[in-house]
Amino acid sequence: MILTEADIAAFAEVHMQRPRKFYGGGTAIGDAILYAAHALETKGVEGRRRIINVSGDGPDRNGFPAGVGRDQAVAQGVTMNGLPPPKSFCGRTNPSPTT
Repeated sequence: MILTEADIAAFAEVHMQRPRKFYGGGTAIGDAILYAAHALETKGVEGRRRIINVSGDGPDRNGFPAGVGRDQAVAQGVTMNGLPPPKSFCGRTNPSPTT
């Protein structure tokens, strides 16, 4: 469980040491957003707000376009946050969206 700043630092250090893996498949960001919006409605989770955070470093390649999923989720009252990391993030270089 992550409870303190020291826990956060230890968690980050472990994961920063792991190699990044890139797979040959694609991403289906719109589908993932729709799945998350559906889960917010059906999984019995209660909260004051319904928020989906999306983070990615590559293009949307498969499934519904990200914009379609976003628009449908927002129409259902969900707040969407997009968190794209910069080209160089924490000493790592993210691949170009065209590769």
